[in-house]
Amino acid sequence: MAGVAGFQLGGRGLTGGGARDVPTAYGTVRGLPRPALPALLERRPAAHELVMDGIAVDAGRRGLGVGGLLLREIADVAAEHGCRRVRLDVIDVTPRARALHRGLLSA
Repeated sequence: MAGVAGFQLGGRGLTGGGARDVPTAYGTVRGLPRPALPALLERRPAAHELVMDGIAVDAGRRGLGVGGLLLREIADVAAEHGCRRVRLDVIDVTPRARALHRGLLSA
């Protein structure tokens, strides 16, 4: 696999689950501190919006256009579903990822 891009659209998403699912996955004791992370990361798409859960490209294939292809595919999926906006909330960005994002925003 060269890369993957996750997104939420129409009540469905690649990552799935939320804070309420944590105790089931980790148990009551181990799960107690964990709901904070899903709660922080849980984002619901607005009307006519696709929310990206993230994008990852295999380290050996970076710089070959895989990330750009994934983002263009996400844009196509959004357009097919009548979305007017694609949102990617970025917490930490590498210089290479920042260049990819900026390149697509200016296109």
